[in-house]
Amino acid sequence: MLPISRRQFLTGSVLAATAASLSHRAWGAEVPRKEAPKTELPKDVKADELQNISKALESVQARVKPAQPRKVLVMSLTKGNRHGHIPLSAQAFEMAGRKTGAFEAVLTEDVSYFAPDKLKGFDAVIFNSNTGEIFEGRDDLKAALVDFVKGGKGMVGVHAVADCCAKWKEFGDMMGGYFKSHPKQDGKILMKMAVKLDEPKHPLLEAFKGQDFEITDEIFQFREPYARAKLRVLLSVDGAKMTLDPASTKQTDGDYPVSWIRTCEKGRVFYCALGHQRSTFWNPTVLQYYLDGIQFAIGDLKLGAADTAPGAK
Repeated sequence: MLPISRRQFLTGSVLAATAASLSHRAWGAEVPRKEAPKTELPKDVKADELQNISKALESVQARVKPAQPRKVLVMSLTKGNRHGHIPLSAQAFEMAGRKTGAFEAVLTEDVSYFAPDKLKGFDAVIFNSNTGEIFEGRDDLKAALVDFVKGGKGMVGVHAVADCCAKWKEFGDMMGGYFKSHPKQDGKILMKMAVKLDEPKHPLLEAFKGQDFEITDEIFQFREPYARAKLRVLLSVDGAKMTLDPASTKQTDGDYPVSWIRTCEKGRVFYCALGHQRSTFWNPTVLQYYLDGIQFAIGDLKLGAADTAPGAK
């Protein structure tokens, strides 16, 4: 896992030549193509990786036209373990939003963006594998985030964010759960994971075309406040197709969720655990799923109460 400087990360942009090579059709009309700003390539993000993301995005489209220009904050600050995918996934989200016309992304590790006067300019926040107490000592910013989400905006959680803000209970309540541990297979936490669609016909799972799949990643075991009765779990590990080391499993019920959604008063939350591997972020199907989830969190991809009700299946 390699560190990046804040200055390099805040560039929040990609190679202009790569961006200029693509155009897409969405909603039955040509999407205006935006050129990437000509800025420094973030440290530890390679040109060929960005090219892989661009290639994957050729088949990714916004499901719905934004009701208005949308702006999303991608927060990547860590105070604990830092995952190596973070700078790349931040770029992938920026590219997906720009190339599909779904949203504009601002990439940052600066928590001052959560001040009310700044946060109000965004439609959703993507928490990009944050770990540790990133809001420690800033009750004002915590309150602003709660008001932001419950007041009708969106919250997106990526992979390790389940290990973020463990001392701030309301963060876990909004996100849906906290990380407890990783089960192992042959002594390893990284494995080929069998993932099942809990509801193959759910509108937010359209990217998978009704098909279960396999992907190399980590399995997460969650602790309170996680409970299926509080969330709408969409993806989970298919335990019938996997053999895990018994000593490493903490879930007596065999429940290993991978992704869920929930409403939070007027706001919307989308969480997905996929992402440990950098290659996940040039997987077209996973990118489409993340984009759909972000559009749901923003409020453009509308789901009725029947599709967001907790505990339903």
